[in-house]
Amino acid sequence: MSADLALYEQLNKELVSLVDHFSNLVKATREGLEADDSAGSAAAAARSERRVPGELLEVVVEKVLAAGHRCIHTVSQLKKYAMVSDFTTLMGNVHAVQQRLTSDTFHTTRGLEHIKRDAESLLSELEQHYYSSANKGPLPNQEAEAQAGKLAELCAQALQMTGG
Repeated sequence: MSADLALYEQLNKELVSLVDHFSNLVKATREGLEADDSAGSAAAAARSERRVPGELLEVVVEKVLAAGHRCIHTVSQLKKYAMVSDFTTLMGNVHAVQQRLTSDTFHTTRGLEHIKRDAESLLSELEQHYYSSANKGPLPNQEAEAQAGKLAELCAQALQMTGG
């Protein structure tokens, strides 16, 4: 974050410099216009003879342009830093979500295993109570044997009736 803060401070200084150079350009332009208006005075003529016409304006314009380019460069650096910082933050968030999902998956799996063990023990207990109950039907093996025995009796009775 300190690099980001340094870039913002640098941009602030460059913007102040840009404003100063622009105000100097406005002053120089105003002085040039006043000199043209008062061309009859001897002091204005002496002043304009000492400097090359347009030299000051060109120098100030170059300073304004240079300050503008520096501001654009600093803004570009800030944008790059923001994109990299945002990408880093995004990747950190993705990593945190992945860890959270992995943890949730682990806890869910453990919870389901616990539910499975509980269901198995409850079913086992229910089965034991059912087969030990006085109101139960015959055990599955005993019931099949009983039905087979009844079927054999019915077949025997049917054979006797038919005369065989």
